[in-house]
Parts: sequence; structure tokens; C-alpha cells
Amino acid sequence: TPMMEAFAAAYKKCRTKNGKRA
Repeated sequence: TPMMEAFAAAYKKCRTKNGKRA
């Protein structure tokens, strides 16, 4: 679903910035 994709994108972005902790 588009919502899940948006959530995944935001999670990946946060994960990339903070490393392991989101």
C-alpha cells in the first residue's frame, strides 16, 4: 500500500540518519 511505502521510506530515512536506532 502507498501508506506502508511512505512509512517505510520515513523509517529508512531515520534509520540512515541515526544508524541502528530509528
